[in-house]
Amino acid sequence: DVEADVDMTGSTAKLQIPKARLRQGNVMIRTEWSDVHLYSLAPWVRQLIVARTKNLSSLQEDLLPLLIARQHRGKKATFGKTGLASLEASSREGKENENGDDSAADSPSNDKDSAGKIALDGPDDEPYSVQALPLPSKTVLRSNTISAYLFACKEAIASGASIPEGSKWNGKFQTLTLENTFLGAKINMKSSTIGKSCKLGDKCRLNNVVIMDNVEIGDNCSLQNTLIGFGAKLGNNCSLNDCQVGPGMELPTGTKEKGESFMVGDVMDSEILL
Repeated sequence: DVEADVDMTGSTAKLQIPKARLRQGNVMIRTEWSDVHLYSLAPWVRQLIVARTKNLSSLQEDLLPLLIARQHRGKKATFGKTGLASLEASSREGKENENGDDSAADSPSNDKDSAGKIALDGPDDEPYSVQALPLPSKTVLRSNTISAYLFACKEAIASGASIPEGSKWNGKFQTLTLENTFLGAKINMKSSTIGKSCKLGDKCRLNNVVIMDNVEIGDNCSLQNTLIGFGAKLGNNCSLNDCQVGPGMELPTGTKEKGESFMVGDVMDSEILL
């Protein structure tokens, strides 16, 4: 929502529209939509918003829960009978506008023209997937931080649902190891996920850890509350707590850190010449 600057101090957010846009005469501001963030939507989702605009006032509170709840039922089921009827009506109106004179199509008062054109083909009935985790309490966890992502992976493993073929799942310790991954001897894992084609050395200890594909970890490493990126390499005797290791990053033997982030290009302490 656009906030009102009651005290006229300029401290609250304002909606700014370039003057060049106003001169074109085709600006439409809708006050029934809220949740002002930046979203990248597929064309059919744009159709869905137009078709169900009466009961979709917030992308975060209305649209996203709808997409998550009906993701395995297909796009037409997401529209529903009312939405499909509205989409069909918009499609007919769009065809009439295309067959009409050019002046009607260019008229700024014809604010439904774009909605009609986008609805010409209509949605297919292919299933779609939303990368979100529905929890048992019928809520959805948003994985927008490292800690939230680790918790989401932990909850997904605990449920044991949608385990990929060729993977090893341990419900007692809530661990998941994907295919073509080699685990050394005497490894202790709890609440952790290991990606494909990884290699872990002997006597490693993992607690609440997510390891992406093609990662190599040396012997006797201790990892806790840590995310390891694709293709990273850790030497022997590393100890990481609350850390993030970026894709392709290599940590030398004996690295011991807490609450750090490592990305390719960072200068390690061992590389600094005193």
